[in-house]
Amino acid sequence: MDASLSVPVRRRIDRQRFQDAAFRGTTQIFAIGVLVLLGAIVAALAAGALPAFRTFGWGFLTSDAWNPVKEHFGGWPAIYCTLVSSAFRSPSASPSFSPSCARRCCAGQSAR
Repeated sequence: MDASLSVPVRRRIDRQRFQDAAFRGTTQIFAIGVLVLLGAIVAALAAGALPAFRTFGWGFLTSDAWNPVKEHFGGWPAIYCTLVSSAFRSPSASPSFSPSCARRCCAGQSAR
């Protein structure tokens, strides 16, 4: 089939194949870069949390104790509140739930 194509058509196809390969390679490089960056973030967070886990153990995550006098601390209340507030606020972050977006959308309809 390639023999029946004219020279300009073959050049265009070759150029498109090169551009596709270059795009695919560039996309893969950036995808790997994102994964490397995510791994670096996780490593930095783990290194920063290591002293707390050494001092309070893994029970720190599930304990609700908070006694500064005896130096007993637990992170569950803060973790729980973060998860609950995120669950309730995430839907309102989308444009379909935003009151300001609704006002803008409805303002154009009321003028008709």
